[in-house]
Amino acid sequence: MKRNILLITLVLITARLLYLFFDPDSSVTVEQEETELKEPVDATTAALQEQAIAADRKRRAAMRSAYAELEQARNDVRLQLGKLKSRLWKIETSPDQVRAIREQMQKGYATLKNPPMLGAFSSVDEIRQELARITLLSNRLAALETTVQEIIAAQEAR
Repeated sequence: MKRNILLITLVLITARLLYLFFDPDSSVTVEQEETELKEPVDATTAALQEQAIAADRKRRAAMRSAYAELEQARNDVRLQLGKLKSRLWKIETSPDQVRAIREQMQKGYATLKNPPMLGAFSSVDEIRQELARITLLSNRLAALETTVQEIIAAQEAR
């Protein structure tokens, strides 16, 4: 039984190799591909390709610098959230204010949970939009921080 399977396998492999070596269409396509590769590239096409590559490099460099600004803004928001979290242990206030503070902080954490990476953006404008969104969140957290400071000051005055 094992001999039959081995024999059939060897016959199939041999047939496949013979087909690959003696197939007339495959040799023609290889020769055509070689001649296409050997043809000289038009000077204007080469210049256009170089310009496109240079423009792409500039775009990527601009995107990297804008993304670095975005990462810095995200780190600032993380720090703000950490400060707020530590200050919230000290306050005692109404349930409505606690709920509002908690909602704002949850939105901040949700925004930072799975941030889009550099490859998710296709232009500097998209990165700037994300930066504006993070800046808006930072401004909201700054306002929330002043509210928490006022609550703490009012509690200490008692």
